[in-house]
Amino acid sequence: MSRGLGPLQRQIKAVLDNEVELLKQPMLFADIRRVFIVKDGGDPARGSKLRRERSLKRALKGLVDRGDVVFDGKGGPGDPRRYMTVEKLMSPIMDGSDPRSAKQIYAEMNAQARVALARLRR
Repeated sequence: MSRGLGPLQRQIKAVLDNEVELLKQPMLFADIRRVFIVKDGGDPARGSKLRRERSLKRALKGLVDRGDVVFDGKGGPGDPRRYMTVEKLMSPIMDGSDPRSAKQIYAEMNAQARVALARLRR
């Protein structure tokens, strides 16, 4: 049973919140990885490797599975996944309301979209 976000997951959410705010667009995994290489004291330009890359991928997947982070893209070379937090995605819609409800609103919107698509397929 999960007891909430782990330290690496909290760091990933913080990076996504800060960087998406600056870049005004979702982040690629390579960009997230680059931020963590710099945090570990490496230099991405010199080809430094991230010691905990597998942990980073698993933590990011956990955030996606929980619904805290969403992505766009299929994950292939021509269409890489771009990640952002649900709070950043929903912030234009929320208008200053409680950011904790963003996850719930996003889930409801997805459910409504699935119902509408199912009706179109009939």
